[in-house]
Amino acid sequence: MDGGYISHGSTAGNAVPHNCTIANATKIVGGDGSETIVRTWTGTGVAAGINLVETFRLEKGARQYSRNVAINNNSGSALTNVRMYVGGDVYFRGSDITYGNIDQLAGSVYCYRGLTDGIMTLRGTDLSKPNYYFSANYNTGKNQCRSGTNLTNTTSTGATVDTGYYLQWGDANGGANAISIANGGSYNIEMIESFSEPGALQIVPPGGRTAPPSALVAYTFTLKNVLPANVINITNLSVSSSSGWVCSVTPNTLTMNGNTSVPVTANVLVPSTATNGQSL
Repeated sequence: MDGGYISHGSTAGNAVPHNCTIANATKIVGGDGSETIVRTWTGTGVAAGINLVETFRLEKGARQYSRNVAINNNSGSALTNVRMYVGGDVYFRGSDITYGNIDQLAGSVYCYRGLTDGIMTLRGTDLSKPNYYFSANYNTGKNQCRSGTNLTNTTSTGATVDTGYYLQWGDANGGANAISIANGGSYNIEMIESFSEPGALQIVPPGGRTAPPSALVAYTFTLKNVLPANVINITNLSVSSSSGWVCSVTPNTLTMNGNTSVPVTANVLVPSTATNGQSL
């Protein structure tokens, strides 16, 4: 991805990465091999007093990384109608020709080239779903972000050169999706970018969750049939826990037409003996 843009109020183009400097960046390698990178952008000019703190986390061996963006406002006045745009160009090995798609059910945009490659997906988390989407020509999407208007929920009409994807949080028209940040306040946005194995059937997992012992936790996964001509029939779908926790999935029988997405719910029972820091 190329990065992100932020606009607020009625003035388009107040994109912080175009009016800022990187104040600092640090990298932390955990004992488990995970990597955490924290990068701070400090606004200048029209963005003075606004900064972004980005936290990237990559688990060792994972095919995805998480990204948290904290928008901090110390500009001296409230920010109204804030919009955050994130995305960029997509390139598969040896080819810049890909398909672009939107999956509002999963809160994601994704690109793929064919059965020989997996898909690249950018999505919000369950608690931080985006409001607008774009997955078509990269430059067109970039210009929409820079304009400060809403993304147009556009997808590519076929395999095209320079396909990219973008997500937007907030709404340029205000309303129920509008984001406001008081002076001295902050707003957090969470997202995950993933790179899957090849195949027509793709699984988009939800974001991480925490729960106390004895809790029953529902995780919504999204199954994608990414190729338009394939019909996929699934019977006896099941889930399991690497820690041996009791879990189940509904539905367990599916018929998926081409280029469709279906949600499935995995229910996990946290044992009464679970301790802090355990994972399923």
